[in-house]
Amino acid sequence: MARRGQTIPLLPVRGDTLYPTKLTKESLTELFSFNAHDEGDVVVTQNHSDLDQEVSTVAMTRSRETTFALPIINNASILPPKNVADFDDEESNKALEKASRRFFVYPGQRPFAKSLPKNQKFNVPKYPGSERPIYAYEDTGRVAICTGRHDQIRNASFVTNAATLSYLYYIVLDRDNNMAHANKDRSISITVHDVNGTTFLKAINSHLIVGNHGRAAKQHLKAESLEHFWEVEDVESHANVDLNVYKRVIGYRLGDYDLVVEDPDQVTLVDTDAEDSHTERLKRVTVECFDQGRPSEDNAAARKEDSPYGKGGLRLFTHRSSTPYELINANLWFSGSRFAKVSVHTKGQKGTAPFTDPFVWHSPKLDPRPNANRNRSWESFNDDVLTAKIDQWTDEFENGRGIKLLYGLLGRIKKLILELKEQQEEGEMTSVVFILKHLNKVDIHLAVGEVYGAGPPVKLVSDELVKALWKED
Repeated sequence: MARRGQTIPLLPVRGDTLYPTKLTKESLTELFSFNAHDEGDVVVTQNHSDLDQEVSTVAMTRSRETTFALPIINNASILPPKNVADFDDEESNKALEKASRRFFVYPGQRPFAKSLPKNQKFNVPKYPGSERPIYAYEDTGRVAICTGRHDQIRNASFVTNAATLSYLYYIVLDRDNNMAHANKDRSISITVHDVNGTTFLKAINSHLIVGNHGRAAKQHLKAESLEHFWEVEDVESHANVDLNVYKRVIGYRLGDYDLVVEDPDQVTLVDTDAEDSHTERLKRVTVECFDQGRPSEDNAAARKEDSPYGKGGLRLFTHRSSTPYELINANLWFSGSRFAKVSVHTKGQKGTAPFTDPFVWHSPKLDPRPNANRNRSWESFNDDVLTAKIDQWTDEFENGRGIKLLYGLLGRIKKLILELKEQQEEGEMTSVVFILKHLNKVDIHLAVGEVYGAGPPVKLVSDELVKALWKED
């Protein structure tokens, strides 16, 4: 297990002050969207070199205007900072990354979300390990280059996703409210990868925030509810690749930090091909020849899809019954959204749990009882009264202690990065990769260390992408 090393406090220490004024998302902009293929979470429970995940080495896309490809990547081994405790299996550092292909389509198309049958059960496995999110932001970085948004990545203070920010927010509030012992199952581990001052953050143990049942519910819902619209033919292997992920990427300024935030939970309730089966309506294309296209302005279905959700779109969540909605509300705020479709589930027992209510409308300040909003139409949400209530909640959130505690934690992460870089050899000070984690679940500090059994920290973007992003114009 990791030995205690450098730590940073989750909460302010003597002499620290909270951000003095309201923290808003200034200059909120949707940078781009895309569809990609995701193999799902990879969980490592012990050190085996054959479990080291491999990076994709060729990315090929075609939009309406651009075809993009990156060359083969041969990265060196990923080494931890010098101050991190030794890892059990040195061989896990030596495995070179195998080639695999990545595909993405931009602009992206939201998946259609169908409702699951009531009381549908799902399996709840145990998640004893942590994810190894190798190159978690690779596609985002590559699409940024394709769309001419690379400056937003390389000038960002942080590149992350809405879930990671929400989990950090949730944990700092938990500790600030002295709930560490009451909620002793809640802890967090994040991978931190800083390149030239741009800090990539990714939470790697969501089950310790939402429980095994929460993580399993989300995986089941996405697998069973979502219908995607793109299938790509890999012309080298002749295999068909289902682009099963939609990501909306936004940028905004939070205090003194510029953030780029992935939002992977956007959906639509407008099924434009309702008469076709899912398999029939997949748009099968090859990387040499496809055009994403956009719906025309006079397309009624397109207008219907966009108008009810507002600029932030509609997001898909799971939620355990009889628990507060704070985590979902925070996720909505960090993603710049206001409305969600929520599938409510119980904790379950003996390895299974049911969805007790598969379709509940949710927004901050809405009545949280399922029966209150189940049969409402989207038009009924578009009123001045609800808008005023959501604006009130937003104002309370942005003036609240939680967002200011999170902002202070981000500053301490930046300070730690500078300290770690100074400890590295000259010539290696532009990049650092490490894991921040709770050594004990009730800690009010995060330590630089190893996640038990998961091996060394992994890079969140590849060296080749870094070269492409930071090359001289």
